[in-house]
Amino acid sequence: MQKNKNLTPDLLEAFLKPIIDEMVEQKVKVLLEEYMQKADLKSKPEKPIKLKEMAEILGWSTSHLYRQTSKNSIPHHKISSGRVVFYQSEINEWVISEYKNNLKN
Repeated sequence: MQKNKNLTPDLLEAFLKPIIDEMVEQKVKVLLEEYMQKADLKSKPEKPIKLKEMAEILGWSTSHLYRQTSKNSIPHHKISSGRVVFYQSEINEWVISEYKNNLKN
Protein backbone atom coordinates (compact mmCIF):
# COMPACT_ATOMS: atom_id res chain seq x y z
CA MET A 1 0.00 0.00 0.00
CA GLN A 2 1.35 3.38 -1.01
CA LYS A 3 1.32 6.34 1.42
CA ASN A 4 -0.07 9.64 0.20
CA LYS A 5 2.49 12.28 1.16
CA ASN A 6 0.27 15.07 -0.19
CA LEU A 7 -2.36 14.67 2.57
CA THR A 8 -1.93 17.71 4.80
CA PRO A 9 -4.02 18.81 7.80
CA ASP A 10 -5.44 21.67 5.71
CA LEU A 11 -6.45 19.32 2.91
CA LEU A 12 -7.99 16.92 5.39
CA GLU A 13 -9.93 19.74 7.05
CA ALA A 14 -11.15 21.01 3.66
CA PHE A 15 -12.38 17.53 2.83
CA LEU A 16 -14.02 16.76 6.19
CA LYS A 17 -15.52 20.15 7.11
CA PRO A 18 -18.48 20.00 4.67
CA ILE A 19 -19.25 16.44 5.76
CA ILE A 20 -19.15 17.34 9.45
CA ASP A 21 -21.18 20.53 8.90
CA GLU A 22 -23.87 18.51 7.09
CA MET A 23 -23.99 15.93 9.89
CA VAL A 24 -24.32 18.63 12.54
CA GLU A 25 -27.05 20.42 10.59
CA GLN A 26 -29.01 17.19 10.21
CA LYS A 27 -28.72 16.52 13.95
CA VAL A 28 -29.91 20.05 14.76
CA LYS A 29 -32.93 19.58 12.49
CA VAL A 30 -33.81 16.35 14.30
CA LEU A 31 -33.46 18.04 17.69
CA LEU A 32 -35.62 20.97 16.59
CA GLU A 33 -38.30 18.61 15.28
CA GLU A 34 -38.27 16.71 18.57
CA TYR A 35 -38.59 20.01 20.45
CA MET A 36 -41.46 21.13 18.23
CA GLN A 37 -43.29 17.82 18.74
CA LYS A 38 -42.71 17.86 22.48
CA ALA A 39 -44.07 21.37 22.77
CA ASP A 40 -46.87 20.63 20.27
CA LEU A 41 -46.18 24.02 18.74
CA LYS A 42 -48.14 23.63 15.55
CA SER A 43 -51.50 23.22 17.25
CA LYS A 44 -51.22 25.53 20.26
CA PRO A 45 -52.71 29.00 19.96
CA GLU A 46 -50.57 31.87 21.10
CA LYS A 47 -51.21 32.24 24.81
CA PRO A 48 -49.09 33.08 27.81
CA ILE A 49 -47.30 30.06 29.25
CA LYS A 50 -46.52 29.92 32.96
CA LEU A 51 -42.99 29.38 34.23
CA LYS A 52 -43.57 25.80 35.43
CA GLU A 53 -45.04 24.69 32.09
CA MET A 54 -42.24 26.35 30.10
CA ALA A 55 -39.64 24.67 32.32
CA GLU A 56 -41.25 21.30 31.47
CA ILE A 57 -41.27 22.10 27.74
CA LEU A 58 -37.59 23.07 27.81
CA GLY A 59 -36.62 20.23 30.12
CA TRP A 60 -35.21 22.65 32.71
CA SER A 61 -35.85 23.08 36.41
CA THR A 62 -38.04 26.02 37.37
CA SER A 63 -35.17 27.58 39.33
CA HIS A 64 -32.86 27.39 36.28
CA LEU A 65 -35.50 28.99 34.07
CA TYR A 66 -36.14 31.72 36.62
CA ARG A 67 -32.38 32.45 36.77
CA GLN A 68 -32.33 32.75 32.97
CA THR A 69 -35.19 35.27 33.10
CA SER A 70 -33.31 37.24 35.77
CA LYS A 71 -30.32 37.43 33.41
CA ASN A 72 -32.61 38.31 30.46
CA SER A 73 -31.13 35.28 28.69
CA ILE A 74 -34.51 34.06 27.47
CA PRO A 75 -37.54 35.99 26.17
CA HIS A 76 -40.16 36.47 28.88
CA HIS A 77 -42.76 38.91 30.17
CA LYS A 78 -43.72 39.98 33.67
CA ILE A 79 -47.45 40.41 34.05
CA SER A 80 -49.20 42.75 36.48
CA SER A 81 -49.23 40.16 39.26
CA GLY A 82 -45.41 39.97 39.03
CA ARG A 83 -45.49 36.50 37.54
CA VAL A 84 -43.28 35.53 34.63
CA VAL A 85 -44.90 34.24 31.43
CA PHE A 86 -43.62 33.18 28.03
CA TYR A 87 -44.99 33.14 24.50
CA GLN A 88 -44.28 30.05 22.46
CA SER A 89 -43.48 31.94 19.26
CA GLU A 90 -40.78 33.94 21.04
CA ILE A 91 -39.33 30.80 22.61
CA ASN A 92 -39.32 29.06 19.20
CA GLU A 93 -37.29 31.89 17.68
CA TRP A 94 -34.96 31.92 20.69
CA VAL A 95 -34.36 28.14 20.55
CA ILE A 96 -33.53 28.27 16.83
CA SER A 97 -31.25 31.27 17.38
CA GLU A 98 -29.44 29.50 20.23
CA TYR A 99 -28.87 26.39 18.08
CA LYS A 100 -27.51 28.49 15.23
CA ASN A 101 -25.22 30.44 17.58
CA ASN A 102 -23.91 27.21 19.09
CA LEU A 103 -23.17 25.84 15.62
CA LYS A 104 -21.00 28.87 14.85
CA ASN A 105 -18.95 28.41 18.03
